[in-house]
Amino acid sequence: MPGELESGCAEDGRFSIDVSAGAVLVMIEADGFAPHELTTAVERDKEVDLGDVRLSVGVTLSGRVVDRDGNGIAGATLCRSPSSIGGMLAGQRQHVAATSGEGGAFLIRCQASGRYELHVSHSEFSPGRLQGEASQPGATISGLEVVLEDGASLRGTVMGKVLGDDSLSVMADLGDMGPHALAFPGTVRSLRESKVDSDGSFELRGLMPSTEFFLCLVERTSTGAIRRSQSVLVATPAKGLGPAVVLNYTTGAAVSFTPTDTAGAPLIPDSVKAGFGFAFHRPNVRMDSST
Repeated sequence: MPGELESGCAEDGRFSIDVSAGAVLVMIEADGFAPHELTTAVERDKEVDLGDVRLSVGVTLSGRVVDRDGNGIAGATLCRSPSSIGGMLAGQRQHVAATSGEGGAFLIRCQASGRYELHVSHSEFSPGRLQGEASQPGATISGLEVVLEDGASLRGTVMGKVLGDDSLSVMADLGDMGPHALAFPGTVRSLRESKVDSDGSFELRGLMPSTEFFLCLVERTSTGAIRRSQSVLVATPAKGLGPAVVLNYTTGAAVSFTPTDTAGAPLIPDSVKAGFGFAFHRPNVRMDSST
């Protein structure tokens, strides 16, 4: 996610990360231990010492991701749901615990004991879940299996946009969210994305059959900004492709402003945040150093 930094630990367990001022979410993971999260406030030009962070002994999970015929699926991601700390306060996306390898095998070495639920996703299949309970810290649970059902496909065309590069794509939000609704970051989400070809055509795969969801055009500009159109409600057929979808290219409103200090002199802030951290409908923010 934007603003995400990573650091390893020294032999004595010490770590250091350079971050921007503001609220910071710290996620700590180590093989054999439960993931640990905490939040802290960081002031500009000041160092924060978190002290000793004690990790709880975790569990190890292993198994396979397969299709309905028992064939292994490589490249499937197993994600943890956002926690109340990371999801609600920091807009955290689901964290990838493991990715299945050859034959669909996966191994999760960093998982808390107790009830667990992981969301399994692959671009060619409908999303699945891995649920269970590991009541004994330090336990190893093997032989787990996640079966992913074949996903539906959806084809369509984008109208009203001169195409010629790969800046435009179509995104499907498989969660329960309306075109104007604000989905809380802690809500489990599953996204699919497809590049729009030069002729305006696109194809989304790995969708759930007979399911309503929202499509949105996503445009990535040369400056790195991301623009998203209003979402459109569509439905996948029970089987086959069904009717083609037509999406009209639209642009949203822009808000310009100049930050100033107490004396009224223009200044460039460290960062500008808008949209409450909601990833799918986040407004576009661009800082212009000339102001």
